[in-house]
Amino acid sequence: MLLPLNLMLSILGYPKYKIRDNFITPNSYLEYIWAVFISLLSISLFFYRSYDRYVSKKINDYLMANNNFALITDFLVPSLGIIVMFISILFQSRQNIKFVLIFLSVHRLHDDQQVTKRFIFCNWIIVSFAFIYIIYAEVIPVIASDFIPYFMILFKNIFVAFLLSFELEKFYKAVDIIQETCRTRLISSYTETEKRFYKNINRLHQTHFNKMSVCRMFYLDAALPLNIFALITNYIIVLLQFTLS
Repeated sequence: MLLPLNLMLSILGYPKYKIRDNFITPNSYLEYIWAVFISLLSISLFFYRSYDRYVSKKINDYLMANNNFALITDFLVPSLGIIVMFISILFQSRQNIKFVLIFLSVHRLHDDQQVTKRFIFCNWIIVSFAFIYIIYAEVIPVIASDFIPYFMILFKNIFVAFLLSFELEKFYKAVDIIQETCRTRLISSYTETEKRFYKNINRLHQTHFNKMSVCRMFYLDAALPLNIFALITNYIIVLLQFTLS
């Protein structure tokens, strides 16, 4: 029931407890270290924002507020909330777990599984919409200017590659049908001239026909999309190896 809320707190760096396999346990030292790091980082960012606004005089020009008011709203109040949250995580971990257990005990007395399932479903919907909103409001506007034209060109190229491989595969199947027809007619009662004609078709196909290839790396057939994806994957893996090494 409380897993979505705990997941959000863990991602933000302020886990009050751990929930794993339907068991609730106190935080480990790793969670405490992570909470200290996130708290210091958040306070530093709030301080930098207040200092930047104070130096650049953006407060008086755009926000119509004095420096003292901006210091309280931009730095002191958020930093105080972070400190209170960190103290609650560090010193009130067992009380947080006890509160959850009491809440579940009271909720269990009602014995209404339908309400519980509805509550869990609503929690996951809220968490999902929160992530979607963050991605839509923060991430997409940053990369939209360059990413969308590049994505459209990439999608067009992949679609053309799929269409080309599909049409060429139909052509190869038609050639195979012609070959099979020639073999069938060779054993039938046809004249020697016709049989010689069918033999010449098979001979030319065996000696001169080859599938179209892309830079001699792979053939243009139904396996073309798989080969392209394999090539792109290998290329990405090599780049990651150079980046991480």
